[in-house]
Amino acid sequence: MKRIKAIYIKAKPKLLIGLSLFLIFIAGLNIYYSVAVRVQSNDECLWVAKNPNADSTAIYFESVKKNGVAWNAGIRDGDQLIAINDSLLKNTAQAQLTLNLVKAGDFANYIVKKADGSLLKTKVYVKKLIQFQFLALALLGLIWMTIGFIVLMAKRGSIQKIFYLTGATAVLSIVFLLLPQGEGQTNLLRTGYSILLCIGWGFGISFFAFYLAYFFWNFPRQFKFVKKKLFKRIYFAFPTILAVGFFVFIIFISRRIHNAGEIINRIFLLYEVLIGIGFLVGCISLFVNYKRTKEKEEKRPLLAILVAYVLAIIAIIYTAQIAPAIADTIFNSPEFYTPIILIIILPISFAYSIFKYQLMDVSIVIKNTII
Repeated sequence: MKRIKAIYIKAKPKLLIGLSLFLIFIAGLNIYYSVAVRVQSNDECLWVAKNPNADSTAIYFESVKKNGVAWNAGIRDGDQLIAINDSLLKNTAQAQLTLNLVKAGDFANYIVKKADGSLLKTKVYVKKLIQFQFLALALLGLIWMTIGFIVLMAKRGSIQKIFYLTGATAVLSIVFLLLPQGEGQTNLLRTGYSILLCIGWGFGISFFAFYLAYFFWNFPRQFKFVKKKLFKRIYFAFPTILAVGFFVFIIFISRRIHNAGEIINRIFLLYEVLIGIGFLVGCISLFVNYKRTKEKEEKRPLLAILVAYVLAIIAIIYTAQIAPAIADTIFNSPEFYTPIILIIILPISFAYSIFKYQLMDVSIVIKNTII
């Protein structure tokens, strides 16, 4: 046993480097998939499922953009979508997957039931929509993970480990993008590859928000309530329960119900809310720590991070509350949702403060290593 422990301690640095490089590679894949592979076909309107039954739901058009591609094809609010490219549609998930197969700039053949009961066969020009919230989180994960790796290699203190784990869970929270097309909505367990991705995804989305808040409860000074061991155990019990619940649903339940895709979407919305709360709690905690700090030299790096953090929170609030009111729907005006990219300035501000103000006691080591 002692020999195994000795081998592990000796190999630990190499294992850490290997794991970190693998996660950075995954973060790069997340970015690539968000802009090139998992882009969503867009017909500039909203599909609404109505009259559900055991086998299918009826799909109706709403918020059809005036002079948009669906509008120009003769589609109006209240029309019913019957088929795309000769595929009869049972639900919105199937409809989206069918439309996603059409390349940007090509036309999709729609069969639409008009309000008067007549059938319209028309061609709809297909655009592609980048989900900017996924791209933003993928970029955040890559930058945070890279900085976290450098920080942890320079000094392996508790705060450096928490910072590293925050970046690692940020990367994992978005790996669902790497699932084969269609598995994000239907069967998530077709291959061992999919199972591994789902395990990583469940762990990431369950723990990221909690690690984010926990980091700012320890940085730059630890709050008193965090020092209690019982608090830490209770606190991290919540994301553990969430992760276990996610795995149980994916493994044992999702394959047995016909509306699993819709439930997964709702679960994902819940985790998005958790991430938003994690960002907000972290910002408030950083502000409190900034006010508690008296020395000007210590305040300078915190101010840079705090300003970046406030901008990131503004971007999140704008994207969640203001953009939907202005744009009506993301499918009609996706450009209104681009400010969410500003969340990446938070890890960038850490990089700036580390090199400029020797934050977390690692900048000197990092500079020497780079030189």
